[in-house]
Amino acid sequence: MTRNVVFIFKCATLAALALEGRSALGQRAQEPGVAPTQGFSLSEQEVERRVRSASPAVRAQRAAVATADAERDRASRAVVPDLQLSARYTRLSSVPEEFRRLSLSLPGVPMMDAVVFPQLLDQFVARAQVTFAVSDLFTRALPALHAAGQRAEAVRYEAQANEARAVLDAQAAYLAWLRSRAAVSIARATRESFERQREDVVRRVTAGQIPLSQQLPLDVTLSSLRRQEIALEAGLRGAESALRAQLALGSEPLVATDESEEPVSLSSTDARTRPELLALDANARALSSQSRAAAGSIAPSLSVTGGLDIAAPNPRAFAQTTIVPLATWDLSVQLSWSLAQVLDGEASLRVVSAQRRALEAQRDALARAIDAEIVATRADFEGSLRRLDEARRGLVAAEALATQRRGAFSAGAATATELTLAEADLLRQRLELADARLEARASRARLRFALGALHFDRPSPREAR
Repeated sequence: MTRNVVFIFKCATLAALALEGRSALGQRAQEPGVAPTQGFSLSEQEVERRVRSASPAVRAQRAAVATADAERDRASRAVVPDLQLSARYTRLSSVPEEFRRLSLSLPGVPMMDAVVFPQLLDQFVARAQVTFAVSDLFTRALPALHAAGQRAEAVRYEAQANEARAVLDAQAAYLAWLRSRAAVSIARATRESFERQREDVVRRVTAGQIPLSQQLPLDVTLSSLRRQEIALEAGLRGAESALRAQLALGSEPLVATDESEEPVSLSSTDARTRPELLALDANARALSSQSRAAAGSIAPSLSVTGGLDIAAPNPRAFAQTTIVPLATWDLSVQLSWSLAQVLDGEASLRVVSAQRRALEAQRDALARAIDAEIVATRADFEGSLRRLDEARRGLVAAEALATQRRGAFSAGAATATELTLAEADLLRQRLELADARLEARASRARLRFALGALHFDRPSPREAR
């Protein structure tokens, strides 16, 4: 009998969950004259909101999304013609006149005066130049921009997947905390019940109504219950510390507002909305764009360049005696081809092709794994609901048996061993019901994650900031 009770409490450390809507802690909070506990209210929905607003991992993922968006914006600059503006002032050294004199005398022609070219020692130049890579726009820049956009989309889906994983982990920590709370509540309530029974037995033993052998089983069981309660309280402290770390909470008391909540069925959703799959699809589209960009690098490059110069003095004007700004323009078309660029583009094509094949295989494997995960988690959830129904029926029977044994023991028609076994069965059924209820909630959370339902109610970008 004692081994049976000890075994039950060892299982309670792993499987004890909330009582049937009224745990011992909840009962004490509602007693007359006792002020309700003030603290941080928690529920599965609040845990999800807290993780998305305060989790360091989620903030890091959003920073990765911002980085990818910035990379996409940088790629968009390549489709804009390049504009270069420059201004220059130059002071020239003076050239002696003898090197600026030009003699105009010709054979057989009367002597003419030599021409001395003037010199302007100050130069001012302003230039505007526009370069437009005509061929690169369609063969490289636009595919690269599209690839950057798809990569940013993939990073966003990956961030959503990691955020959903963080939510699932936090909800698991929250439900584990509820398990520990329920285990302590059940252990305390059971120990108090045994203490009251033992007091009655001690009085009867003292009065000589029953032998001492009727008291000894209760003493052994009560000692075991006290030891197990101490161990469960230590487990509760550990579970609470883990939950506080997950949610970045301080030292304020934690209050569960949905401890007795019943699990509900899920509506069917499309598993193809899983962000992991959407991220792989976006990466595949990005590789397709990269492939087009790599192929475009093999072709010759055509560019058009136009420039406008405002110079004083202008080098294209002769015999200027004063500094007068003069505008001139130029236009050039250039066609270039590079063997090194062709070889590099061909290698890039082969790399991208191999990456696409690997990505396709990865997506097929992930899709099959998700399908198997959905089947397994759905079966687990449906089984947990059936287990919950059975636990309810078992608790009703155990309560009826314990009530009958208490009455029989009081009337002297049952032994303390029979009463202890009945109480142990009642304890086991309470633990089973509590475990079944929150295990069903935990399996429902896993099924929501498998179906991608966690991603339909995520906050808007403005709320995320």
